[in-house]
Amino acid sequence: MFMEKLHEALAAGLDLYVASSVAKGHIPLEKALHPDRNFYDTSAHPKDCDIPF
Repeated sequence: MFMEKLHEALAAGLDLYVASSVAKGHIPLEKALHPDRNFYDTSAHPKDCDIPF
C-alpha cells in the first residue's frame, strides 16, 4: 500500500520528501499538489468566536 501511494505521488510530480509524507498518510495528495488552497471548511466556525482566558 505504501509503495503504491508513493509511486502515485511521484508520478504526480512531487519530490521524494513530500511524496513519502503523502504515502504515509500525513497529508493528502490533493493538499500536497495545491498547498495554497484552503481545504478546510471554516464557515462553521465564526471568526469572532474566541475562547476567553
